[in-house]
Amino acid sequence: MAAIPTKVITCSYCEGTGKEINHFDPPVIEHRRSMTVLEPQRTISGREILDDPCPACNGTLMIRVIK
Repeated sequence: MAAIPTKVITCSYCEGTGKEINHFDPPVIEHRRSMTVLEPQRTISGREILDDPCPACNGTLMIRVIK
């Protein structure tokens, strides 16, 4: 039985954060700071970062794909 060739790539689902991202929240580009104290963390694309680990890479930032 031969081994299946795999390749390790960076996780694009969490955008390199290791955390789950709110994909239903449209990206927001703000030109001014909001007045709220508890402003949610956002990715480079503007999506909100949640507290749970990424479901695709489980926080490791890498996933294996079959070639």
